Amino acid sequence: MYMSGLTITEMEVKTMKRQKIVVDMDGVCADFAAGFTKLGKMLGLLVNPISTPTQATYGFDDLPREVKALIWDKIIASPRFWRDLPSLLSPEEIVALRNLEKHELYFLTARLGNNPKGQTEMWLAERGIYCPTVVVLASYRPDPTLHAPLLKRAFCKAIGAHWFIDDKPAIVREVGFEPGILSVLREWQYSKDFEHPLRVTSFLEFAEMINNG
Repeated sequence: MYMSGLTITEMEVKTMKRQKIVVDMDGVCADFAAGFTKLGKMLGLLVNPISTPTQATYGFDDLPREVKALIWDKIIASPRFWRDLPSLLSPEEIVALRNLEKHELYFLTARLGNNPKGQTEMWLAERGIYCPTVVVLASYRPDPTLHAPLLKRAFCKAIGAHWFIDDKPAIVREVGFEPGILSVLREWQYSKDFEHPLRVTSFLEFAEMINNG
């Protein structure tokens, strides 16, 4: 392809186009583990809160079902739980996320409770993303992420996504089966043993992958 006498490679054409990017919230942007275990401590159900970087297993498999159910009861009733979650993004990563708004950016999450979409939008607005496209998947207890792999794959396929990032290995694997979608794992301690070719240890790395084509 030629433009003003200059040769433009296929890769350069790709990087000139707006990309469709799908970003998971919990485990990529927001620290659900910190919010969940802090609430558990406040209820007298847990002793030591943890955060996503120190979380050993995905889904708190080591906690009794009854304990998780009581914490979820409070989450579902709360008008601020999702809005008040700590951020996993550094100031530099928040800037990188805002810069991706020049593309077609979606925030895809499996959240339950009191207006989770509105709470998620407020969380993002407080970090300078004022008109986000937030999509909340149909989620059910006891595991809101149970059907997330297939639902997220279906959503990404429907919109023709180019990029996808998530922290849950099963979701990353499922979305990665869809042709044309670059499915990226946001690696944490609980996913280090998951074999996947596209993985990052920071959101900055993910943004650089997109910017570099």
